[in-house]
Amino acid sequence: MPLPCAPGQLDLSKEAFAKLAGLSAGRIPITWSLQSPGTSQTLSIRYKTGSSSHWCGIQALGHRNPLARLEVRTGSGWTRLTRTEYNYFLSPGGTGCGGSLRLTDIYGEQLAVDGIAIRPDSVQPTRVQFTRR
Repeated sequence: MPLPCAPGQLDLSKEAFAKLAGLSAGRIPITWSLQSPGTSQTLSIRYKTGSSSHWCGIQALGHRNPLARLEVRTGSGWTRLTRTEYNYFLSPGGTGCGGSLRLTDIYGEQLAVDGIAIRPDSVQPTRVQFTRR
């Protein structure tokens, strides 16, 4: 059973670890950096099963950089949604469901997305993608 990872550590599969060292080594020093994939595709949005104007879960797919937050536009501005451990952002009261979205990556870049209808389980493409880092 692997030990929990400390910040900066990686837990690799046996196959991946074996490419770096013998499995008996257990832990090895590494250096790594996060790389943005070179995808030319835009990101997509999916509403979770059961989403409506009264409750929704929103998932961003195919984003080049890790997301820091997802917000929805409301009458009073942008409202940040809570991220779940299963990678959906939830609006339990339905605030902003079916409206404009704003996604922010870990580098602070923001993308605005309009025109995504509430269609549960349907992957809807956008016209935006984060800059490659």
